Amino acid sequence: MVRDSRTCKYFLSRMVQAKVDMAEKPIKVVRTLETLEQHAEQVHASLYYLVLESCKVTQPEALDAAGHMGKGVGLATLLRDVSEDARKDKVYLPTDLCRKHKLNYGQVQQGYNSDELSEVIFQVAARAKGHLDEAKRRHGALPSALKPFLLPCVPALDYLERLERVNFAPFTNDLQDTALTDLRLKMTLAWRNFAGSL
Repeated sequence: MVRDSRTCKYFLSRMVQAKVDMAEKPIKVVRTLETLEQHAEQVHASLYYLVLESCKVTQPEALDAAGHMGKGVGLATLLRDVSEDARKDKVYLPTDLCRKHKLNYGQVQQGYNSDELSEVIFQVAARAKGHLDEAKRRHGALPSALKPFLLPCVPALDYLERLERVNFAPFTNDLQDTALTDLRLKMTLAWRNFAGSL
C-alpha cells in the first residue's frame, strides 16, 4: 500500500517525524497550545487520513472530520497521560499556558492537583472538546457506511466529561480506568456503532 501511494508515504513519514520530534525536541512541541494541536494533527489525524485513504474515501466532509477528530483525540490523549507522564518526571502541557497561570512543574511531577493545573487542563480540554464537537457535527453528512469511522470520538469525549466532573484535576483517583469503566465504554461503543450515532 505504501509503495503505491505518495499520500500514504506522506502521512506515514509525517506521523513518524512528529513522534521523533516529541522524543527529541519536546520543548519545541509543547511551546504553545497551537504547537501541541499541530502535533496532535500530525500524529492522530494522519492516522485517520491513512484509514480513509486505504478505503479510497475522498469526501471533503470525511477528511474534515478526520482532521478535527485527530486534533481532539490527540489533545484528549495528552490529558489522559498527564498522570503517567508525571510519574516519569515529564510534563507535556503547553509552556505558554503554564507560564500564564504560574503552574509549578515540580508539583505536577509529584502528582499534586492545584488550581493552576486545573486551569491549564481546562484550556486544553476545551480545545479538544471543540474539535471533537466539530467532528460530531460532520457525522450526519457522512454516508452510513462511514459513520463508524468517527467512533474514536466516543472514548475521548467520555474522558473529557469525566475530567470535567472532577474539576479538571488530572490526579484524581476517580479518573483511573477500572474494569467497570472499560465495560461501560465498550457497551457504549457497541451501541453507538449499532445505532449509527455519536
